[in-house]
Order: sequence, then structure tokens, then C-alpha cells
Amino acid sequence: MKLRARTILGLFSFIVLASAGAGCSDGGELTIRSVEPQSGRLQGDEKVTIRGKNFRTDLGYTVYFGPNRARRVAVQDPKTLIAFTPRASEEGIVDIAVRGDDGVTLMVRGGFTYESGKTESSSPAAGHSESGETGSSLVY
Repeated sequence: MKLRARTILGLFSFIVLASAGAGCSDGGELTIRSVEPQSGRLQGDEKVTIRGKNFRTDLGYTVYFGPNRARRVAVQDPKTLIAFTPRASEEGIVDIAVRGDDGVTLMVRGGFTYESGKTESSSPAAGHSESGETGSSLVY
């Protein structure tokens, strides 16, 4: 297994654990650019859009919010993965892990916050501050 690091401006840390040649079937590197929304209710079952590059439509993906597995996950297109949040037992910030059937795992450190009593998911997009400046810490 190979671990490579690269830094770009941003709000999140991303980790990708992959074997050589991992990623899109055409050889492109798998990346995550944003997670929307970044927070939701403890009850779960909220749609989360994970935008990136080179999600393979010929593979299945498993998504974890902290230790809990999302029940529904679908690749919408090579740039978009949709997951529905699982129920959480307590409020707090959790990592998001995206694991492809090919063995590639991406982890978004602090990618989602569970909140009790939250009625609407409204937070700035990942990689963007309220002022509109972009930035992320990306680790491959």
C-alpha cells in the first residue's frame, strides 16, 4: 500500500490509501473536492453529496460517517457520489471514509458534524470559507 502526500489550500484533511495505479479505470487519480452539507441531524437519513474526480461507475463504494456505515450509497457520475447519513448516537464531528470495492479508501478528516435538534442543513461548502476563499489540506 502506498501513501503519498500533497497539500492544497483548504478546510479539510483528506487521506487516500491506495495501491499503485489506483483510481479511475483510465488511470486518473481519485480525489474529493467537497462534502455538502457538512452537518446534519443525529437521526440520520440525510442526503450528502460528495464531489470529487474519478469516482468509478463500474465499482461499488461504502461510506462511513465515523464508525457508522451509510445504508445507501450511489455513484451519480464520475464527479459525484451520493450517500445518506446513518444514525449517530451523539453529537460531534466525525470523519468520512469512502471505500471503493477496488481497495481505494479516502478519508475526509472532520468531514461531517452531527447535531441534535438541527432542522436544516446549512453550512458553507467544503473547501470554501464564508468569505468565498477556497482551501483544503489534501493528503494522498
